Amino acid sequence: MPGAFTIGHNVNSNTEVDQVMTFYGGYAGYFRDIDGHLWEMVWNPSLFVEE
Repeated sequence: MPGAFTIGHNVNSNTEVDQVMTFYGGYAGYFRDIDGHLWEMVWNPSLFVEE
């Protein structure tokens, strides 16, 4: 079943999290909603989203 597990990478500080998460020039994070759906929130400086 896709999404049945995650792979974690532990680091020593929140600064290191930022360094790992922004290696491609963007920024991302994940959360699971109350219905169990996994969402990815992403900011990519190369992509403009029109309002």
